Formats: sequence, structure tokens, C-alpha cells
Amino acid sequence: MKLLILSLRGRGRKFEAIALHRRRIALHRRRIALHRVTMALHRVTMALHRVTMALHRVTMALHRVTMALHRVTMALHRVTMALHRVTMALHRDAKFKKAIVFMKCCTKQLKRT
Repeated sequence: MKLLILSLRGRGRKFEAIALHRRRIALHRRRIALHRVTMALHRVTMALHRVTMALHRVTMALHRVTMALHRVTMALHRVTMALHRVTMALHRDAKFKKAIVFMKCCTKQLKRT
């Protein structure tokens, strides 16, 4: 920039170079201000990201607990269903035995008559 100012001749060109330099300084200041705004937005974004990730970790921990409870529930359900099947089989067997006893009674009655 100094070389440009030195190479230019005449007062008008010198003032033009100064004006150009001032414009470049103003532009640089604007770029710095824009960068500050960008960085502030970035810090806000990162803070929100950290909050989001913390909530995600909590959610995942709760999900793991929920899934563990679900597995326990399903195991208990399988045991319950097995017991139910045994109960129903015994119930059918008992009904069958009652039917046999009833038939024996009926046949005895028939023999008596």
C-alpha cells in the first residue's frame, strides 16, 4: 500500500490513495464486526448443541432402563403363559376325568335298570 502511495504523483492521487486506504480499513473493521457476530452465533449454537446432547444422553439412559424393564416384563409374561398352558392342560384333564367318572356312574345306573 505504501509503495502505491509513493508511486502515485500529485495531490489528487495522494488523497485518492488515502481514501482507498480508509475504505480498506473500514471494510476490514466491518469484516471484524461480522466475524464477531458469527462467533457469537457459533457460541450460542454450541451451547444449544451441548444442551441437546445432554438431553439426548438422558433420553438414551431412560430408554435403556425402559428396555431392561420391558425385557423383564416379557420374561415374566412368558412364565405366566407357560403356567397358564399347564393350568389349562390340568383343567382339561380334570374335566376329562370328571367325564369318565360321570360315564361310569351312568353305566352303573344303566346296569341296575
